[in-house]
Amino acid sequence: MKITTLLVLLGAWAGLAASSVAQGPEPAKAAQPAGTYRNPIIEHHGPADPSVILYQGVYYLYPTWDTRGYHVFVSDDLVHWQQKPRCFVDSRGGAWAPDVFHHAKGDGKFYLYYTVNQPGGGKQIGVAVADGPLGPFADRGVLAGDSIDAHLFQDDDGKLYLYYVKMAHGRFRIVAQGMADPLSK
Repeated sequence: MKITTLLVLLGAWAGLAASSVAQGPEPAKAAQPAGTYRNPIIEHHGPADPSVILYQGVYYLYPTWDTRGYHVFVSDDLVHWQQKPRCFVDSRGGAWAPDVFHHAKGDGKFYLYYTVNQPGGGKQIGVAVADGPLGPFADRGVLAGDSIDAHLFQDDDGKLYLYYVKMAHGRFRIVAQGMADPLSK
């Protein structure tokens, strides 16, 4: 009987030892310092394709969210975001991948580069302008057909370049084009 009890205890001990080795130690959870961001930073409605600018100490985030235009979120700390009203409305649909540029070295206006549906299918990029980062942005027209994902870059010398994806014959090509100003090529 002593041998049976000893074998049962030895078997139980071996089983416990094997299961603890198989599980391994529990990973340590990293402490998150106070005031850091959390993901997702905007938890509702599944926004995508964010464009963020900093203007007068406030961050403005413009995501793809609604196919009929763009909303804007604001934050003082990149942690806490507040939704503001829609800043651009477009009836063509298919709005995505906004990019906002503040022409601080020029006219001081804000330019929203957008992607929307084009007549007959496909996508096109255009530009809208506003006096402030909350809009409303007024449409100034299409810049390029069969194109998506525009981004305006201003070099240190003040020259402007529009980067975007040109779609042709089933291929995607990133192109850069010098701009005379934020509205025209």
